[in-house]
Amino acid sequence: MQGGRTRRSGYCGSARPSQRRRRRGRRRGRRAWWRANNYLTVGQIYLMANPLLREPLAFEHIKPRLLGHWGTSPGLALVYAHASRSGVAAGWARGFGLVIVVNRAGQAKELAERCADLVVDHLGELLADVTEKAHRSGPRTHRLRAAARRMVAAGADHRTDPWRLIERHPRPDDAGRTESLFAVANGYLGSRGAHEEGDPAYRPATLLNGFHETWTIVLPEAAYGLATTGQTVVPVPDGTTVRILVDEDPVNMATTEVREYERTLNMAHATSSRAVAFQLPGGPRIRIASSRFVSLAHRYLARLRYDLTILPGPDGQAEPGALRDLIMSSELVTHLRVVTDPDADPRRTRSLAEDALRHDGEWVDGTRVMRMCRTAGSAMAVAAAMDHTCDPAALTHLHTRLDRDRACVLFAVRVAPGQTVTLVNLLAYHYGSGTSDALASRAAVTFGRAMGTGHASALDEHENDVSAFWTHSDVEWMGSQTAQQALRFSLFSLLQGTARSAGQGVSSKGQTGTGYEGHYFWDTEIYLLPFLIHTQPSIARAAVRSHDQDLYSRLVTRTGPRPGEPELWRRAAEKMHILYDARTGVHAQDDDFLDRKPWDFAGTPPEYPLLLHHHPLVIYRHQVIKQADVVLATVLLPERFTAEERCRIFDYYDPLTTGDSTLSEFIQAIAAADAGKYRNAEEYLVDAMAVDLADTAGNLRDGLHLASAAGTRMAVVYGFGGYRWRTREFAPMLPTRAQRIRFPFRLGRSVLEVTVEPRLVTYTVRRGDPVTARHRGEEFVAAAGRPVTFPGDYHTHDGARSRKGWWA
Repeated sequence: MQGGRTRRSGYCGSARPSQRRRRRGRRRGRRAWWRANNYLTVGQIYLMANPLLREPLAFEHIKPRLLGHWGTSPGLALVYAHASRSGVAAGWARGFGLVIVVNRAGQAKELAERCADLVVDHLGELLADVTEKAHRSGPRTHRLRAAARRMVAAGADHRTDPWRLIERHPRPDDAGRTESLFAVANGYLGSRGAHEEGDPAYRPATLLNGFHETWTIVLPEAAYGLATTGQTVVPVPDGTTVRILVDEDPVNMATTEVREYERTLNMAHATSSRAVAFQLPGGPRIRIASSRFVSLAHRYLARLRYDLTILPGPDGQAEPGALRDLIMSSELVTHLRVVTDPDADPRRTRSLAEDALRHDGEWVDGTRVMRMCRTAGSAMAVAAAMDHTCDPAALTHLHTRLDRDRACVLFAVRVAPGQTVTLVNLLAYHYGSGTSDALASRAAVTFGRAMGTGHASALDEHENDVSAFWTHSDVEWMGSQTAQQALRFSLFSLLQGTARSAGQGVSSKGQTGTGYEGHYFWDTEIYLLPFLIHTQPSIARAAVRSHDQDLYSRLVTRTGPRPGEPELWRRAAEKMHILYDARTGVHAQDDDFLDRKPWDFAGTPPEYPLLLHHHPLVIYRHQVIKQADVVLATVLLPERFTAEERCRIFDYYDPLTTGDSTLSEFIQAIAAADAGKYRNAEEYLVDAMAVDLADTAGNLRDGLHLASAAGTRMAVVYGFGGYRWRTREFAPMLPTRAQRIRFPFRLGRSVLEVTVEPRLVTYTVRRGDPVTARHRGEEFVAAAGRPVTFPGDYHTHDGARSRKGWWA
């Protein structure tokens, strides 16, 4: 070991004489190439002809005017000759998040073997517009290349910070992605990250967990038992719009010159803030500082603070002390219906009728507005309420105007240069099947509680709850800020989608978008529950009670199982046929899967997901799968397979998996780590962490991917932490990009913290009773104040000893 890292062949250590001779020959060749390159550089600078001196040098061969960069060219030659391979080693040693190498000397295979994540022939291959419509999926090489393009393209706009997502330049053409990335929610109520001034916007929306419309499923031929009613999430009136009018002209990101801009998603505090300076035409500059949060302490409440400052003495203002008249309009907007084509992309939501959300009453009292609406088909009612606090000396309430789709509370702003005026917008939402009046009364109660608490105190309450979440859920990744930020963004997405979801399920997008029609899927049980059980068990219990018990009770009532019938079902399950192919030694995807023709990936254009470009019958006639299926079974039930079976299954199905689903990469990461293929596992982990931040699935505009976010943590804890919940088994290994990983675990009434370092694993009980578990097959007992440590070599690299025997 050197510096906590295992020596690798090709870098140092003993070697056979033949290997040493080959290395010396390669070094001599590189030095000769470098000298020849330097000579040609001199020739290009000084000579017009005869660079190889095939004849005696003459005066006419020399340039009358010298052009060139003598100092630059040898440096470039040095980099081309020597730095590619050593640069890979240095990047690997320093824990770089992504090592990309330009193949200048035809050494692509050797560079890949030395831990380069991506080898390209020219850096231009990575320069791609983040808004291009190509989907980011497909076989592993395509996915890595696509993820690298996105990371390079986004790097100029998002500064890497382990706790914050920072946007430094506005991107009007990328509003869909940023509305999802900068959304704030609490599991019941969520607001997409649209700009407060309204424009530019893709799909601004406020969403409530479970609030939906129904529609009739049209079938070409009806049959018994087929579904006849569909459900789609419906946005409710959105109160996050604050428009600024100067001489009746709107000030916004689309039409007004922007001098300064920065937007921040603070994951430590669960807040979104923005600072922007506008240059008004022929007048002064104004600075807007806005921030918003959806309260974890008060489930039905969101708050938005809007600070406006006239900057003193900008160009175009004759008198720095002159007052400026502005109009501020705080608006509760029922956005126009969304027109989409779910047949073109089944992941998107469908278009609803224009009158899907109908007005069912309204109420105005000064700056307080309530609008009641009801869906046409599901008959669900919602009360959307908006109220304000401000300094009446700086903001004068003019009037409140109600239109069909918009309620506007207008304030006159009389402000001097250097002075700041503040408007705090309070939003409350209640829904149900009851009367609109009852819901309005509940919203009034929410405001009564909120008005008794100042904005600062409300923010403190909220941040205390957020801090408690991070105490029990954070995964610390030392060694790569990019990886740390991506992991925390995944965990933050889970906080926003689950924290106050009690009584409802957890939809695939949470309250960050309308993708997949806002439905609840089996993802909750498979991916989210393992996270919640070990970090937030009270939320896990509420999630199970919210639908599973109710569904089971309804099924029992409808079917009325006879005495002894459960036992018959158990016996049937024991006799169920599990497909297994003796030739390949793997379990088959289905009866005919192994007899089909493999998909021609080499001859397929990079058009993914396949389901958007090929008819299902074409796909189903080939050996190709969009996500890990049989491999998923080996991850969920590893004890049902031998270690050799798990390896064979992974080796067979992994090359056939396109990764078109965001539920695939983290499962493949866990399976690869189980098989001792840590390089593959780490590549898949990188893919999983990039799903939303790099928009690798191409549909971030429709909301975040909560199940994939939960799977990212699974890949770290189950894959590189080697955790097996049935036996409380840990078999940790440290990814090459990490110098340390640490994560807490709730086991019963105790909290166990696992720390993995290059040469040491430590198990510490933070709180509760002593914990009995196993480390690589060896039982240990850790107690508060008595941590247990296991020295060893825990840094991964290709060829590292496989862990599979430890729980085979």
